[in-house]
Parts: sequence; C-alpha cells; structure tokens
Amino acid sequence: MSEEVKTIGFLFAALVTGIAAFVVSREAPQRTAEDDIGSAFVDIEDPLQVQRLKIVTFDNETGKPEPFEVGKVDGVYCIPSHEDYPADAQDHLAEAVNFVNNVEILDVVDDSPAAHQDFGVLDPLSVSVGGGESGVGMRVTMSTEDGKIMADFVIGDEVKGGEGQRYVRRAGKDQVYTVQIDPGKLSTKFEDWIERDLLKLDTSDVTQVAINDYSAVVQRQLVFGPGGPQIALATDLDMKSSIDLVYDQEDFLWKLEQLVVFADNKPNEEKLADNEELNTSKLNDLKFALDDLQIVDVRRKAKGLGENLQKAITKNPGAIDDLERRGFFFQRVKGPDDQPQFVLLSNNGEINIGLQTGVEYVLRFGNVAGADKSVDAGQDQEEDSDPAGEEEKEKAAA
Repeated sequence: MSEEVKTIGFLFAALVTGIAAFVVSREAPQRTAEDDIGSAFVDIEDPLQVQRLKIVTFDNETGKPEPFEVGKVDGVYCIPSHEDYPADAQDHLAEAVNFVNNVEILDVVDDSPAAHQDFGVLDPLSVSVGGGESGVGMRVTMSTEDGKIMADFVIGDEVKGGEGQRYVRRAGKDQVYTVQIDPGKLSTKFEDWIERDLLKLDTSDVTQVAINDYSAVVQRQLVFGPGGPQIALATDLDMKSSIDLVYDQEDFLWKLEQLVVFADNKPNEEKLADNEELNTSKLNDLKFALDDLQIVDVRRKAKGLGENLQKAITKNPGAIDDLERRGFFFQRVKGPDDQPQFVLLSNNGEINIGLQTGVEYVLRFGNVAGADKSVDAGQDQEEDSDPAGEEEKEKAAA
C-alpha cells in the first residue's frame, strides 16, 4: 500500500473520530431533579382510562393503614373497601383524576429516604410503619379497570409558608417535591361516593305507619345444625306499645287505627279521649324524617343470611353472633303446621311504612352504631370464620 493511501486512511479515521467526538459533546446533559420544576407531577394522558381509585391513610392509634377504594369491577362501580357496596362514582372519579392531573411541580426538596418522615411522606403501606408513627402520608393510587397503574404517589405535610402547598413523592421513589394540592378534595368518606337516600320514597305516597316499640329479652336455647347442637340466641319481647296509623291522602289527615299499650307484656288497647287528638305536627315530622334517612356507612350481613332464616342459622350459627353484636336477634316461633321457624327482631323496635304504590318498608333498629368499636374490629375475622369453600360445597349438594 502506497504512503499516499495510508495517509488518506489516517485522515479519514481522524475525521470520523472527530465527528463522533463532536456528536457526543453535543448530546443533552443528564437530566437532574431540578429539571422537573414546572413539569407535571401526575401526567395521565387519557383520564377516562382511570376506573379505580385507592386512597390509604394511617390510623396512629391502631398503627394500621386505613384503605378506601372505589372503582369499576366487572363493569359495575362499587366500593371494595366497604363490602363492594354500589357506588355513584363515575363523576366523582373523573373529578378526582382531573384534580390531580397536571399538578405542577413547584420545587425539589430532598431525595434522601431518611428525610421522608420529616416531610410527612412515609408510605402508610410500608411494613416498617407502626403505631404512634409520625410523618405518615396519604397514598393515592389510580389505575385502570384491569389494574394498570396510571398514577401512584404519597401526599405529605403542608409546606410552611406555602399556602395550599404540600410535600409529595411518587410511590417507590425517594425524591420529594412540593406541589399545590388539597388532599381534602380526595374524599375517603363513604357517603361521598354513594346514593345516600336510603328509602328513596316520596312522602306524598305514605299511607300507613306502624310503630312497634319493644326491646329484646335474650335467652339461650339449642338449635341443631349439621354438625350437632349449636348454641343459638332466642328472644322474647319486652313490648311497650304498638301504634297503627293511617294517612288520608284526600283529607291530608292522620288517623289512629289502633293503639295498644303493654303492661308486664300484657296488651291493653286504648282509645283517644274526647279531649285528645293526634299530634299532626310530630307525625308529619316523622314522615319527612323517613324521607331524609341518609346512609353514612354499611356493614355486610352475615354469610348465608337470606330469606330462609332456619337454613341460615343451622348452616351458619356464627350469623347469630354477628347479628347479636349489632342488636338483631332471632326468635323461634310456631309456623304453619306447628313447625318451628325463626323471625328476626331488633333491640330497639321497628317501624313499618306502607305506600300507596303497594311498597312496604320495614325498618328495624339495632344498637347504636360505633358504640362498641370491637363489633366492627372483629368484622373481617367473623366473615372469614367459615371454612374455605363451604359455600361451593353447599351449592354442589343442593
């Protein structure tokens, strides 16, 4: 090879090396956390894809996370964290997504995991978090119906001197940012996600009201189930009064059909004296109060508790204990052909409401909700007390 050819080859190699060096030198410098300032903390390209929202807060007293979840399951909106109760969630979910989407990063704070507690962005789902822990934030997860994560982050403490600003970080990431966000807009209140009107009745349709004022007197007796005798709860009633009222739709008047007062559980029918009359104002208040009944929370009834109370008791005696704790009891009575059957009673009486449409409501009043925290604390344990697959075995044997 001639010297000229070699020289040209060396020059070409040098030129290529120089171009490569120039290209490398013109590459963008490595992105830093400061470059995130002004960008979106949450950037969901298609908000309509978000069909599930999970918010986890932390209870310092119990040392446990408190999850709230709402979303579409098998095509139906429900609240998995509250017994899959039907949710009126579509608009609320869209509002929650739009609220957090494209929230701008205002500042970069710290990327040390050791500082997470100082900014209140500890993950409430972290196994290392325990009772009395401070600095635990609210974790928010948005996902599609099939579980694909669209956004997952922790909202922490307020920024001192920054009105409406909070410390935040993405789940699984160490970097802490500040953004303008109000966690109160992400509601974990059950009643904010449901149709709260319990009865959905029109007060003008109410034609009959029967008030049975009684309390339960609990006794014990044996109920024979498939596994042998089981201890069940049966009740007598401590009756106080029974009042049957009719509302005349034409004259707009309340009329007393029957008034029975009990003394030592012995009934005595009474009539209004000539100088007595019904308190129309109170009765109208009652009618409107029925229309104003609002759901604030829900608990799943015991497994297997349906129309056949006899079957529910013998196959699932635990249902008796579950209901008793909430102030509802079974009573054994004589049915057709003198065969024993069970009826459901409540600890604080009941009201029957009849409508001109033919619909009748029965409201049974149990114990005061929340009075005994151990009732709901043991809820999950009670529901899981049945052997796995027991329901499937019953179906197969049917």
